[in-house]
Amino acid sequence: MKLLGHMVVVALSLALATAGCGTGRSEADGEPSSSPQRSPTATVHEGGRADAGDTPSPSPSRSRKARREGRGDADDRPSPSRSQIFIATVMKKGQAWNVPNPGSGPGDPRLTSALLKEFPPARESQMLPAGVVALPVIDRASLFMPMRMISSSMVGPRACDKWTVGLGNTVVQDFNHKGVQIGLNLLETLETPKGGVLTRQPDAERMFDSLREDAERGRHKLSRKASPEDRLTFGETIITGPTEMLNSLVDTSEMPSCGHLTGDDDEKGAIEPFPVPSLGAQAFAFRVTGSREPVGQWVEVVRTPRYLIELRIPARSPAPRTDPAELLPQIAQAAYSRAEEALR
Repeated sequence: MKLLGHMVVVALSLALATAGCGTGRSEADGEPSSSPQRSPTATVHEGGRADAGDTPSPSPSRSRKARREGRGDADDRPSPSRSQIFIATVMKKGQAWNVPNPGSGPGDPRLTSALLKEFPPARESQMLPAGVVALPVIDRASLFMPMRMISSSMVGPRACDKWTVGLGNTVVQDFNHKGVQIGLNLLETLETPKGGVLTRQPDAERMFDSLREDAERGRHKLSRKASPEDRLTFGETIITGPTEMLNSLVDTSEMPSCGHLTGDDDEKGAIEPFPVPSLGAQAFAFRVTGSREPVGQWVEVVRTPRYLIELRIPARSPAPRTDPAELLPQIAQAAYSRAEEALR
């Protein structure tokens, strides 16, 4: 199959897979599913997993029990708590992913300018440029936000969704009314080939290429190889709205209840705060941990009287040369400075 002059994008379930390095295999159950505790706008997860929108599914606990007792579905396969579906779309080079904005009107252009466009070696995507959603959201099943967001697949009490799925998702679920806006951007490393010309080959494209090559060679697994070059992926969300809403979003009083998260195949995890330098009116950070991967994501939130910023670095291979816990405050400082300049 020749794909000259095109870019290949792979969506995992309902979202672009940019958050992780893959799990070493792909699953296709024929119908996407999601945890009932997840919202319709849930998004990309570390490890390349994604919830699948509004489609109902068995509860994770029921699926895990069935696996433990050796019971399967009608075709004798175990019932997974989440499905993984690979969807390939061929696009012209430089073409943006044309998913309609689900917002109810034009967003503030200053919010687009407030988002980081570059933090070397990562840059804004040409296919998924920064976007602003003006609430209320009309189509909650839209992919516009999930494709620009990074989130974790770990599940815990409802209050933990702010820290696992992300603040943008919480805003849509709990504050979906006029006067609230969400700016989103996803930045990735641009590769420099031998010719010295910058090109973009996102993880999703690499995953598809690996799948295609494996299929041609008679293998049916996802093969990934690490690279020694410095790479970075992170997501940024800026939220503006009423003071009461911003205060609620940065309320960490229930974070201690997120010490016993669960994931697929009985994975265990937690939300673990770690210190970061003071920034804005308030700044705090935490790790989303897991039993299969020590850290799934590094997250920092910066609060100001007029807006808040959320930054997420997913675990991936190869990892950035700088420890993400040290890199995150550097990105936060750059994001805060840019937002202050654009939103003053």
